[in-house]
Amino acid sequence: MSSAPPCLLSGRSRRAPRRLMPPDMTPMAGVGFLLVAFFMLNSTLSRSTLLELAMPVKPTPTAEIPSHCCGGSALTLLLGADNRIFYYWGMGPAFTEDGLHETNLGSRGLRRVLLGFRAQPCPLVLVKPSDKVSYHQLVDVLDELHITVTTQYVLADLTAADKQLLVAGP
Repeated sequence: MSSAPPCLLSGRSRRAPRRLMPPDMTPMAGVGFLLVAFFMLNSTLSRSTLLELAMPVKPTPTAEIPSHCCGGSALTLLLGADNRIFYYWGMGPAFTEDGLHETNLGSRGLRRVLLGFRAQPCPLVLVKPSDKVSYHQLVDVLDELHITVTTQYVLADLTAADKQLLVAGP
């Protein structure tokens, strides 16, 4: 007989039986902690900043803003549909000696009007949004008031005379 091992003679090879080992989950735990840390850091860095807005108690419908307030130096902003902003000098439509003017948002529009108005002795800005104004437009107007450091402003409802001015236009 030959001196070859018996496994080579029969044509079958003998393999050592493999033991099934569970996978090592240690690297996956590390990846999980890295993902949690990434999303926590990302969420804290992307916090939105809020504009502080103090709202007074809503007055009764019959209460009117006195015309002698701040020495009569007031600017009334009428916010219309389609991002249109109308303004006039004074507290009500009876004060529109110069007429109704139209402007837009931005550095050459409302911001320039507000910066020019700040030179008044006691500037008061009345913001009167119509029913067709989006919330985004109102926030943009409040941002412009904040940028121009206008400290005295009032959010008021449109009167019937203001509605007529918005319909008629400048």
